[in-house]
Order: sequence, then structure tokens, then C-alpha cells
Amino acid sequence: MRRALFHLLVALQVLFLLGQAARVEMAISRATVVTLKVVPIDPRSLFMGNYMALNLDIMRLDMSKVRHDKAVESLHYGDTVYVELAAGRPYARAVSVATTHPSGLYVKGRMEYLLHAEVARPEGGTEQGPPTEMIVDYGLDRYFIPESRQDQVQDLTLPHRGRTPEIGVEVAITRQGKGFLRCVLVDGKPLPY
Repeated sequence: MRRALFHLLVALQVLFLLGQAARVEMAISRATVVTLKVVPIDPRSLFMGNYMALNLDIMRLDMSKVRHDKAVESLHYGDTVYVELAAGRPYARAVSVATTHPSGLYVKGRMEYLLHAEVARPEGGTEQGPPTEMIVDYGLDRYFIPESRQDQVQDLTLPHRGRTPEIGVEVAITRQGKGFLRCVLVDGKPLPY
């Protein structure tokens, strides 16, 4: 009896884990795939241990170039934001940021910080003006690579003959706005690992 109970509990745990993996794989298979631009950073800091540090273009939002409502201006660290994307070639771009789900393609993130302009007051001094920039964390800033391939990848991403390679990422975005990093692209070609 004890042995049968033990096997039943193990089987239930395995089924639960397989069910969770299947749920994620189904979400990814139905997701919309976009390519996002990686902003150049110091190549020496690109690798941290077994992963590549990615600084996505959509992580730093210029508030004068994206639509937003007043609710966005009062957000705090860690608040959820929804960044609407316009799919395009070669890269998707951010078109709006909101505190509620947009109707189009969007990716869900966490507001890291919001920079405001300083406005001079007529009686002297300054006050906080409108937001100028928002930093958003989507959880897509690390791409894990095999340790044996790090030197090879670093060589691909270093400037060569006076030209810095263009780096992008392919991201699958579910209907709920969750992004999954599919691959890193160097000059439009996916890394093979």
C-alpha cells in the first residue's frame, strides 16, 4: 500500500511538471514573434558569467515619442506597465505605454524608474515637470549561452574592421503580454546556440 501511494505521488508530481511545461510551450507556439533592437553597450560588459547582457531598445522609452496617459506619470518602482508595439522591419518599436492592456500587440513589463524634467517656477526654484523618460524591465535582458561558446560569441559581437555588428533579439509575445526570448541575432543571423 505504501509503495503504491509513493508511486502515485511521484506520478502526480511528474504529471504536474509536464502539464506546466506543456502550458508554456502552447503559449509560446501561439505567440506573436517580433524582433527587437539591442542598443549597443560596451562589448567588455556584454558577457556576465554564462549569459549575454542585453540592453533592449524598448527598455528606455522617450516619453515625447510614445503615447501615454496621466496615470503613467504617477507610477512607482515595480508597477506593471503595458508597452504597445508596432511590428516592423527590421525591428518592432514601442508606440505607447499604459497601466491597462492596450488593444494591439503589447509586452508586459515593470517600471524601473521615471525621469521628469525640471521646470523653473516664476517665484524661483524648480519643480518636477512632465516625464521625459521611462525605464522598463521586461525580464528579457539575459541570454544564456554555453560556457564553451562564450569566446566565439564575444568575437562575433566585437567591432570588426571599424564596424560594430547589429544585434537584435527575436521575442515570442503571448496574448497576455509575456515575452519569451527565442534567439539573439547578430547582423540578422541567429546565434546557433
